[in-house]
Amino acid sequence: MEKNKPFLVQEPDQMPKPCFDEKEFSDYAYPFPIPGNVAHKWGYVLTSWGCPRKCRHCSEVVRKTTGTILRTRNPVRVADEIASLLQAGADAICFEDDSLFCNRRHFLNICEEIIRRGLHFPWISHARPDELDEERIAAAAKAGAVLLKVGVESGASNIIETIGKSASGEVWLDKVEKGFALLQQYNVGSVALFMVGIPHETEADVEKSIALAKKIKPDYIQIQIFCTYPDSSFFDQLEAPLYPEGLYHYLRPAWSPSRIPPDKLPLLQSRFYNSFYLRPEYVIRHIRQFWRFYTNIPNIIRIMNWINLMRRNLFAPLKL
Repeated sequence: MEKNKPFLVQEPDQMPKPCFDEKEFSDYAYPFPIPGNVAHKWGYVLTSWGCPRKCRHCSEVVRKTTGTILRTRNPVRVADEIASLLQAGADAICFEDDSLFCNRRHFLNICEEIIRRGLHFPWISHARPDELDEERIAAAAKAGAVLLKVGVESGASNIIETIGKSASGEVWLDKVEKGFALLQQYNVGSVALFMVGIPHETEADVEKSIALAKKIKPDYIQIQIFCTYPDSSFFDQLEAPLYPEGLYHYLRPAWSPSRIPPDKLPLLQSRFYNSFYLRPEYVIRHIRQFWRFYTNIPNIIRIMNWINLMRRNLFAPLKL
């Protein structure tokens, strides 16, 4: 079976200017509290298409854009779009680039344009640990960054090398620690993104990830169970079984390339979450920082709906 290749946006600045409606904003709120004032109406912006990184587990199934060549937008047009969103009623911006920090000059130019125009708004984005140098973090903080989602992936150096994040896992982990320390120094919040069930990973490797998460002290963690998608470079090498589409389940994997049994991965995922979030020091710090969010009625309703959704997904039977 042949599938049509995805259309690549080669010249982002030739895309038409989008129109925004305030009614749309509240339907796409960020689910967790962010530092600063409570944000209710979120606008979403792409400043670039494509990612030049060579991560072996990556798939366009989960990426925001397509292509391996980074195609950037003019920072002036980006700022124009942000201004339009704010004028239409948005009170926070989520940059949806696969990695907003990827091209240093492009990123700094966007920050400079935001600052030059006097645009004041909280924003969040994705970043890699090896992009978190002081120049970029300082510029981000000055331009309004309040939260970065950072793909740490693992606390085991050999696993970092396995998935192609860095030629040296030790260098990567060093940049993780330094990057998160800088984020705290500049009062920028963070979400540390990890995976479990990575090829060749052991339970001991997962324990290293848990220890690292506690050490770098992010505001949140998210733990994804590794999935080998057919378009990833890992897929053919690992000889992953091609299951029906419905079995690519983010909570209960039908197969795993790690050294951990598939049915144990959800338990390790839960242990990871519980050992991080249920620590008294974390709970106290979180409530002190984000209490305004939890006293807001719309957010309480949204959280309850999210919990109910997770409960249904977690306990739904998996048909093989």
